[in-house]
Amino acid sequence: MKKIYFILIVFVLSLGLNAQNVFTVTKTTDPDPFQHPYNNVDSLCDADMYGTLQWAIRKTNDATNASTIEFNIPGSGVQEISLNTYLPQILQPVIIDATTQTGYEKGSPTVVINGNDIIANGLNFYHVTNYTVKGIGIKNFTDRGIRNNYSTNITILDCVINGIHAVPTLKDQKLGVGISFYESTDATVYGNCAIP
Repeated sequence: MKKIYFILIVFVLSLGLNAQNVFTVTKTTDPDPFQHPYNNVDSLCDADMYGTLQWAIRKTNDATNASTIEFNIPGSGVQEISLNTYLPQILQPVIIDATTQTGYEKGSPTVVINGNDIIANGLNFYHVTNYTVKGIGIKNFTDRGIRNNYSTNITILDCVINGIHAVPTLKDQKLGVGISFYESTDATVYGNCAIP
């Protein structure tokens, strides 16, 4: 009987260790992280930061297990997250699933991240294994819409990436690109479209 209890306890613990974290974006605002600081303990997190895309990415980076970022922003139509600051670099496995926002249809995302021609990179992955970006709109970044560095097992699907603008450097003109891969492997990219 002790053996059965031991096996059951190990099974339950293993389920807990592999549990998926789900963080839901409920706001389109992009607060200054210095004026509205993030805290991993939600009750201590600044109210203006809590529920933002910044908050969800930071929660993902602090998580010990893989995470999912979903969207449930109030209102109908396209919900635009207009950035004033850089989003945090993404460092942990995650599924960013914008198809969860009300009204989503393939090719017509209802969540759009706007870099306002002042932010270089939209979603910026660094040394991450296993992540998915699904059904999101990305526009007006000066360098890359989705940047992948030293990462692997990547899936990017059904995203709409518009208006990535070239930025001049001292030496030459840098090309703005929708999705870039640097020292990254095993990438599956399909169903996406780019509109100038």
